[in-house]
Amino acid sequence: FLIYLYARTNTLSILGENVLVKSIKMFMYPLTAFVFYLFIENFLRNKTKNIHILAKQTYFIQIILIIVLIVENAQNVDGITVFQSLHSNPGKYWRIRLLTMEASWSGTIVMVFSLLPIYFASKNILKSKKTLIYSTSLLFLLFYTAVNDSKGFTLLLMITLIPSLISLAGKSSSKNVWYLLFIICFILLSFYVRPAVSQVFEKFYVSQTFGTRLTSYLAALYHFLIHPFGVGLGPYLLYYTESIKTILETGLFNELNLREISSYTNSSHALSTKTYFFDQLTFGGIGFLWFFINFFLLRLKRLKRGFTNYILKIALIFVLLSGMTFVNFGIKYEVWLLLAIASFVESKNKQLTNRLS
Repeated sequence: FLIYLYARTNTLSILGENVLVKSIKMFMYPLTAFVFYLFIENFLRNKTKNIHILAKQTYFIQIILIIVLIVENAQNVDGITVFQSLHSNPGKYWRIRLLTMEASWSGTIVMVFSLLPIYFASKNILKSKKTLIYSTSLLFLLFYTAVNDSKGFTLLLMITLIPSLISLAGKSSSKNVWYLLFIICFILLSFYVRPAVSQVFEKFYVSQTFGTRLTSYLAALYHFLIHPFGVGLGPYLLYYTESIKTILETGLFNELNLREISSYTNSSHALSTKTYFFDQLTFGGIGFLWFFINFFLLRLKRLKRGFTNYILKIALIFVLLSGMTFVNFGIKYEVWLLLAIASFVESKNKQLTNRLS
C-alpha cells in the first residue's frame, strides 16, 4: 500500500507526516508487545520455579498499585497528586488512572493485577498468606470499582462478572455460595451502573467521547468493506481519514458532538479508533480477523474448565471486550502478560493431556 499510495498521490507525506516513517514507528508497538509476550512465555517455560517468581512479582505490583490508588483517590480537586510527575502525561487530571495516560486505560490493569494473584493463590503457586492475597485482591477490585470514574469499566465489569458467576454457580457443587456471590455483586454493581447509565444518556449528545467512538467504529467498518485486506500501518493516515470523511458526510451523527472526530480529518494527532480491534482491522483486514480468532477467541475455548482457569477466563473476557470497545493494546503490557500466562497454562494442560493419552 505504500507503493500504491505513492502512485496515487505522488507523495509519501500525508497530514504532515512521512508515511514510511509512520509505518516504522507504528511497527514498534506490536513488535515490542510481541517480544514482551515471548519473553514472559519463555521465562515461564525455562524453569518450573519461574512461575513462582512471576507470581510473587505480580502480587508485589498489586500492592504498589493499591498504594497508588489510595493516593490518587485522595488527590486535590484540581488534579494535583504526588504521583503527577510519574504519569505518562504529567498534566492535571482529576480521575483515577494508575500511572497511565487516562482513566480508561486503568481498567485492564486493575482486572489483571487483581485476578492474577487470586489465580496463583488458588493454584497453590502462592502458597503462603492466601487469605491476605484474596483479601487485598478483592479490596483492590472493589475499591477501584467504587472510586473510578470510567463508565465503560463499570459496565464491562458487570457484563463480564454476572454471566461468569451464573455459569460457575451452575457447574459448582456449592451452588448456593455462587448464587449468593452473584446476588451480592449484582446489588453492589447496580449502585454504580444506574448512575453510569443515566450519565450516558445525559451526556450522549454533548460528550465528545460518544461522538468520536461511534463515528470511528463505523468508519473502521466502512474502511474494512472497501479495503478488506487492510492498508498497513502508515497508509491508514490517508485511507482511514477518507472513511471518516465519508461517514461524516452521511449526516448520521450530526446530532452528536463531532468536534474531536472532525479534527482527525486534517491532523494525524490521535488519529485512531481508540480500540485495539478496530485499529488492527483497519491495518490488517481479513489477516487480522484470522489472527484475532486464533490468538484470542480460541484461547478462551482451549483453557480447561475448573475454578482456577475460570479466573483467567474472566480476566481474558474483560480484556477482549475492552479491546473491542475502548482500549488499545499497543502499550498495554499487562494484557500481554496475561496472554503469555494463559498461553503457558494452555501448553501445560496440553502436555498433561498428551501424557494421559
